[in-house]
Order: sequence, then structure tokens, then C-alpha cells
Amino acid sequence: LFLVPVFLTGFKDISVVILLQKFQPIFAITLAVIMLKERFPRRFYFYSIVAIIGGYFVTFKDPTTISSIASTSYLIAIYSLLAAFAWGSSTTFGKYSIKNINYGLLAALRFGFTVLIMLIPAYKYLSNLNTVNSAQWSTLVVIVFTSGALAMYLYYYGLKKIPASLATLCELAWPVSAVIFDYFLNHNVLSATQIVGGFVLIASIYKVTTLNRNHTISGTVENGQGQGQNIGMRTANLDIALANKLPQGLYTCNVQYDNNNYSGLLYYGYNSISKKDSLEVHLFNFSGDLYGKTITATTDRYLRLPKKFSNTKDLMEQIKKDLKNV
Repeated sequence: LFLVPVFLTGFKDISVVILLQKFQPIFAITLAVIMLKERFPRRFYFYSIVAIIGGYFVTFKDPTTISSIASTSYLIAIYSLLAAFAWGSSTTFGKYSIKNINYGLLAALRFGFTVLIMLIPAYKYLSNLNTVNSAQWSTLVVIVFTSGALAMYLYYYGLKKIPASLATLCELAWPVSAVIFDYFLNHNVLSATQIVGGFVLIASIYKVTTLNRNHTISGTVENGQGQGQNIGMRTANLDIALANKLPQGLYTCNVQYDNNNYSGLLYYGYNSISKKDSLEVHLFNFSGDLYGKTITATTDRYLRLPKKFSNTKDLMEQIKKDLKNV
């Protein structure tokens, strides 16, 4: 799909094709929110936009010379956006599939099915294989097993460990690597906007990765409002000073207490019962007393932003939804 709009431009100006490809993260993040229920702090979406802008400036040596999208053939625009959607959705579908399939097997399946699918359009050109010389075959083999198979394997290995929304932003690093190799191999000097865009892109990706980083909080359980039993979720209250580097929201977490491990939920944000910010941990399948005891909670997956509730009924309904999402 990416090559179709390139050919439609007659190779005269493919800048608009590359520009429209920058919609890839938007498609990937949107699908990840819908299909995978991925949620992030507000700052994630801000840095995502900054990263996309940085990727745009890295891609073009002179960003002011981009052809006007308004004057672009609708076919070029449609195929470019379809390619961006296909590329972005493959990240989300890959993350969805990797829940039940080994990442090595998934990489092999994608690589293998691609070969089989491409045999269909390539069938009429198979008679020309004898025109490919040994040097070209050697180059193709190197490409297949380095930037092809090896890259695919490493991609799914990483995708298993991070959210799809974060993975698609990390993929924006390819323009940075492209211009670096272009400089060393072809001696093409980077423009000032490319250098600035590269720094912006790298800084933005770094920030979103830190937002996704697991946080460990250890402290003594304090007395709370004592309303947990009434609303359907008993929680252990901790000093909010322990969460000074934690983005506010609801997380899944792993809890250590008395040499035992528990799954649970961690909430940091506004508490509609106490009318102030709180740091609370709920342990699944635990019924003991934690007051005055020390627990250690490590965040895992971000579920949602904090919410304010005008009544207890709405709060209880939200708790049911949260437990269902887990």
C-alpha cells in the first residue's frame, strides 16, 4: 500500500506520501484504546503529539517545501492513509495476538504469511528470477535475515513487554536512524530542523516511556474513612507523599505483604468520600487486617484517570466497571 501512492506520484515528490504516513501512531493509539482498553495519563497524549511533530521535522530536510495536501490526488491521499492505517493497526493486532501466541512464533507467522501473500502479485514476474545475479541474491539474503526476520523478531519481543500505544511511538525512531545512516553512508548533512526534530522526538519518546514505567511504593497502612466495606471495596490507605512521582490514576498492581504476593488495584487521586487526594491499595483475595502493617505495591497497567463522584451510588458503579476491566 505504501508503494502504490509512491508510484502514483511518478517519484516526482513523495513528501506528501511520507507526511500522511505520520498518521500511523494516531490509528495505532486509537485502536489500542478501543481494542486493548489501553489507558494512559493525560501527559502521554501530549507527548504523543509532540513526538509526531518531531518525526515530521526529522523526515524532511526542508519542511517548508512540502507539497500542499489540498492539491494532492485523492487516490494518493487515500492509499497513503490506508497504508498508515494498515501499519498502525498491525501494531495493535500484534499486541492483541501476542497475548496467546509466543512472540517468536508470531514473528514467523507474519513473515511467512507475507511471503505467501506477495507470491500472488509477484507470480507474473517469477520468470524473470534468472536475471537476478549472485551479488543481488546475496544482498537480498542479508536484508531478509537482518532488517527483515531479525528486526521482526526483536519487534515482537519488545511488543510483548510494552503497550501498543507506546510501541507505535517508539517506531517513530526510524526517521532518526534513517537520517543518521544517510549522514554516515551518503554524507548528507542534516538540516537544522532535522537536528531539532530529532532531539524533540527522542525527548518525547523518553518521556512517554517514563510514564509507562512501573512504580514501586512501600509504606505503612494508615487509618482511612472506614467506608470501604460499604462501597464494596476495602482499601489500604498509604501516605500520599509516597506517590510524588506517580501520575494520578487507577492502576493494576502487584502487592507484597508478609512474604506473600497478591494482585490488586492502586488508586492515586481525588477521593470523593474524603474530598481530598488519597493513595489507596486494594488486594484481591485478601480479608485480613492491614492497619499499621507495611506493604509494597508495584504498578503494572494504567486503567483510567481519577474521577469525581457526586454520590456513593455512582462511585460503586465505577468500582464494578473497574473490577470488570481487570
